Amino acid sequence: MAGSTITLRLTIADPVAGVAYSLQDKANMPIEPQIAGDGSISFDAPITQTDDGRLTGTFVRREGPSRRFVYIAIGTSAGLHASE
Repeated sequence: MAGSTITLRLTIADPVAGVAYSLQDKANMPIEPQIAGDGSISFDAPITQTDDGRLTGTFVRREGPSRRFVYIAIGTSAGLHASE
């Protein structure tokens, strides 16, 4: 039986205008950077929970045997070197 997939919507309510934000994949690559404007900024990250309870997916990062997280890159780390 395959795991179930959900989509997390991560929203930064008050980002710094003019600064780039992006999801970062497991290979540390920024994905679809966005330049913040006046409003909030959101990212959708599909997450799969395996049958044994582990969280996996393109954007799921890991630290140690059990800690899992989704990383949002900011500024030049988001891949736009002209970003503040």
